[in-house]
Order: sequence, then structure tokens, then C-alpha cells
Amino acid sequence: MEEKITETIATENSVQEETSANETMVEETKTEQIPSEEAPKPEAPSPADPITALCENFIENRDTIKKVFRGESVLIYPVASNAITTYGVKAEEDKLR
Repeated sequence: MEEKITETIATENSVQEETSANETMVEETKTEQIPSEEAPKPEAPSPADPITALCENFIENRDTIKKVFRGESVLIYPVASNAITTYGVKAEEDKLR
């Protein structure tokens, strides 16, 4: 009977030690976090960024192609836009008709 009591006390002590260790780790983690007002904010891509300009040109070309070629397969719009954007040209409705 004394062995069970000793085991129970030892188990309770180890559980308390683990709980204390976990609480300490949580407290350390909380203090290491950067406050939201000091957190660095991601910069918006500048229009001079070549990738942003390329993407915007692609989207504009795709939308122009959609206006001109209604009822075609939905896959033709991005493919055609990619071909036109690759050459650095802007799609114009008048020239596409």
C-alpha cells in the first residue's frame, strides 16, 4: 500500500513539474512575440516592379480578349493573353476584331 502511495505522489510531482515547465515555455513564447503595432508590414509592389507590370498587362489582355471573343472556350483567354503578353504588346479591341 505504501508503494502505491509513493508512486502516486511521485506521479503527481512529475505532473506538476511538467505543468510548470509548460507554463514557463508559454510565458517565454508570449514575451518573444512582436507587438502588432511594431510588426513589419509587407510592402505593396510598386508599379515599376516588372513582375507586377507583366501580371497587370496579362490581366488586361485577358479581359480584352474576353470582350472580343465571347462564347469561346474559357481556356483560350489566358492562353491568348499569354501569347500577346510575351511579346510585350497590349491587346486592342479594334485590332482583334
